[in-house]
Amino acid sequence: MSNETSGNGGKIIIGLLAIALIGSWIYFSSSKTEIITNYTTQVNNLDSAKNAIQADFIAVSAKADSLTQQNTQLQGDLLSKSNDIQQLKSNISNILRKKEATDKELAEAKSMIAELNGKVAGLFTDLAKAQEENKALNIFYKREKTKIYLVTNKKIENTLPKHVEIINVNMHEEECDLNELSTFLLNKNICEVLVEAGGKLNASLLKAKIVDELNIFMAPSLLIDNSSINLFNSNELQSIENSIQLSLQETQNFDSDIMMKYKVLY
Repeated sequence: MSNETSGNGGKIIIGLLAIALIGSWIYFSSSKTEIITNYTTQVNNLDSAKNAIQADFIAVSAKADSLTQQNTQLQGDLLSKSNDIQQLKSNISNILRKKEATDKELAEAKSMIAELNGKVAGLFTDLAKAQEENKALNIFYKREKTKIYLVTNKKIENTLPKHVEIINVNMHEEECDLNELSTFLLNKNICEVLVEAGGKLNASLLKAKIVDELNIFMAPSLLIDNSSINLFNSNELQSIENSIQLSLQETQNFDSDIMMKYKVLY
């Protein structure tokens, strides 16, 4: 009797151990499932947040790219602002390219995107203001017998007055195709031109040896700034022995400014 009771007691203990082990397995299995579920939820949430940030970045990048494509000749403060935008874009892109970007990094990217939106909007405003100021320049005053020609490689809508005409020419290594421009002007029976241009076109005209005179104005002011506009701008290196020589023909004073007329010697 005692043996039977002892045997039954052993079976009961084994049964209890089995139940305990099964219960522990169910607990550990449930805990593991919960951990995996929580991890998957966190990853999904992180991917969702990253995708949202990526979408915002794509949208503002499209605006920024439209600025750079439509305004390839920015100078001074506008160029500096454009460069800041490109650098900010690069910093954001570096974060979003990471496969395992942290919450902190994504938050930083989101903050930089907000900053990028502000900079792009600001540059849009500055460009619009500059365009309006350009239209108000004195060179655009109404003319009866003469005409103003604006030379550019951009395909833009001509919304300027009738006495202003846009000449579209090709650019080679960021320099105007002067043969194409000369052909256009000759076809209109234009043999003498007063050119008011930036450094690149000025340099191209001199290198092509089609400039007869230079009217240079000097003001008593100095700009110690690398982003300031140069009178002549070329990527070529030039020694003093190969410099273009000038002969002074005339000087005039305009208040504190001086105009010097030079003949170009080739």
